[in-house]
Amino acid sequence: MSWHYAEGKEQRGPVSEGEILSLIANGRITRATLVWRQGMSAWQPAQDTELFGAPPLPADAASAPATHRCIITGKLYPASQIIQTPDGPVSHEGKDIYYQSRREGAPVPVAEGVSNARADGKYVVVPVANPKLPARCVKTNAPVTSTESKHKTLYWYPPLLALTILLNLLIFFILYLIFRKKIAIDIPISAAGRKIVRNHAFIAWGAVLLGLVCLVIAIAEPTLVALFLLTAPLIIGGLVYGAFKATLLRAAKLRNGEVWLAGASREFVESLPRYS
Repeated sequence: MSWHYAEGKEQRGPVSEGEILSLIANGRITRATLVWRQGMSAWQPAQDTELFGAPPLPADAASAPATHRCIITGKLYPASQIIQTPDGPVSHEGKDIYYQSRREGAPVPVAEGVSNARADGKYVVVPVANPKLPARCVKTNAPVTSTESKHKTLYWYPPLLALTILLNLLIFFILYLIFRKKIAIDIPISAAGRKIVRNHAFIAWGAVLLGLVCLVIAIAEPTLVALFLLTAPLIIGGLVYGAFKATLLRAAKLRNGEVWLAGASREFVESLPRYS
């Protein structure tokens, strides 16, 4: 079995179980060191794993019907001690803190290392206030450290607003500024995930540039009508492709204080608890 562990701001591994036990023995890995192996839903302190005698958690422990992880305390509880809320499962132990936060309109506190993200089809659903994604790359589902997260502000606006572009671009821009909603979120992204986004951006801007080249050539040589006809599809297609593919995540829907995020990999989405 291979393990990964955090050392300062760096992610180390994979190392064998024998190697990681040696690192524990010489004090390089402590009880508080974050570790991860295949089958764990998120990075955890080493003391909470079988490395320090705790029984291993199954891969779907966070979403298993019999137990749920409280977003407030970060502990696992049987279903009978869990209240399902719009922000995720809350235990009886954490319910006072949860409901006080909701009454005061404050962001719901989430335990360190605990995610309040859920999966709805191909979307990742998180609360607009204090969204927490698991410590895995949204593009590859590989484990990442906190230093690999990228703070982003996403924007959502009513989809019908896009129709105003047909009337006037200035009108659309003014309405966009009025009706848009902001979602501040830390998005975990690995080096491999960034490369995927860059490759999509390269394709998108390549299509736009090719469209502009076709336009210039068509203007210089009016007989090349075919090139002129290619201009709009290439430019518009490149911009649309970039908007959908060359982003970390995008806000697809917003309702009742929750936002549906698109753009995460299938593996990442399938690793999350189901939205209900």
